[in-house]
Amino acid sequence: MSPEQTGRVNRSIDARSDLYVLGIVLYQMIASGDLPFVASSSTQWIHYHIARTPNPLPSARPETVVIEQLIFRLLSKSADDRYLTAASVERDLRSCLVAWEAY
Repeated sequence: MSPEQTGRVNRSIDARSDLYVLGIVLYQMIASGDLPFVASSSTQWIHYHIARTPNPLPSARPETVVIEQLIFRLLSKSADDRYLTAASVERDLRSCLVAWEAY
């Protein structure tokens, strides 16, 4: 759930909300199933999505720095700081692939 989907942020919901959720999915993939936040109640989950910085990804490696930057951009609290379009995300993901192939 993106910060704007909580209903507690005065911002309309647009495609960047979906990109936030994509960031959650990519985070889980890189972090072996872990979530960027650990909460024990729905109120806490909402607060974390609005205000808390995601947990650092475990065991950062040089070859994953670019994908980590992409993920944290997707997880920005402000929609204005996220990617504008899925095509932009795809472009950067393709760049990550090229970087990985170099390793």
